Amino acid sequence: MPTSAQHCTPEARAKLDAIIDQLAMLSDRCRRHSLSMLVPMGQAFAYRYQEALIADLLYALRAFRDRLDR
Repeated sequence: MPTSAQHCTPEARAKLDAIIDQLAMLSDRCRRHSLSMLVPMGQAFAYRYQEALIADLLYALRAFRDRLDR
């Protein structure tokens, strides 16, 4: 996504940082659940799939934030 002036406002950056923080916490939670011994056999794959989706999204959001800093 190309950056624009509306993305460089302090409010937009704060929202982006908040989203990144929330996704990082959700990723940690998925990781804990996927490694738990209490998860039924085979169900850990769903957590790992969600973890991979979150990791891809976090990578994209962090790359976008880095482009804003330039």
